[in-house]
Amino acid sequence: GDGLDSRFGAFRAETYTAEHRAALGTATTPWTLFVDGYDESGNRIYDKGPKGKTCHQCRQKTVCKHTSCGSCGALRGQFCGDCLFMRYGENVDEANNDDAWRCPPCRDLCNCSFCRQRKGWPPTGSMYRRALREGFTSVAHYLVLGGGEDDREETPTTPSAEGATEPIQPRVGYEVVQTEAVVQDVRASHMRSFKKAPRSTPPVTGKVRSVNALHDAAPATPPAEPNARKRLRKEA
Repeated sequence: GDGLDSRFGAFRAETYTAEHRAALGTATTPWTLFVDGYDESGNRIYDKGPKGKTCHQCRQKTVCKHTSCGSCGALRGQFCGDCLFMRYGENVDEANNDDAWRCPPCRDLCNCSFCRQRKGWPPTGSMYRRALREGFTSVAHYLVLGGGEDDREETPTTPSAEGATEPIQPRVGYEVVQTEAVVQDVRASHMRSFKKAPRSTPPVTGKVRSVNALHDAAPATPPAEPNARKRLRKEA
């Protein structure tokens, strides 16, 4: 009813305001990824019991440091250290030492797939490496700061390769064109591979040839005469 079709990327325009930019977090101390909550072999420690806590971002119940929101105090305010750093550029230790710390959902900054889909936005996938390549601290900084520093009520944004700050057109058009092109390209490639694939004909095996040879060499059985029974009856 709202004209959205997630199959082809027809999502709502992704917009951010000056309040979103002001709500972005920072980290004054470094955070080492893939250490907290991992064993000596580098495997993540999962626990379905009372020791484990579920991260709102990755939705994994692990034994590691998690945040606690000073505003909502809800489960949605639990973020593991790695997700908080990669997705929002914040340090879990600093967040837990600040009683007034507010979680990304309370700041309307959450970029998890569930929160984005509720807004009609596509999920980002693993975007951390791309954010770093383009000079942003985290995925949240990449999304919010990527398109503009305009102080209007709403600023449609899309990060550029240089981290430029020119306002651009809403993302909805960009998403539709890009996603439909990918879908069409995938369909075309499938059709090309289907057309190029030769039709497989089962090879004639030796057994089949021998059977055919026997069949060809066998003397043909003469067809029965249609009036043979009538002649026999007359002779009798």
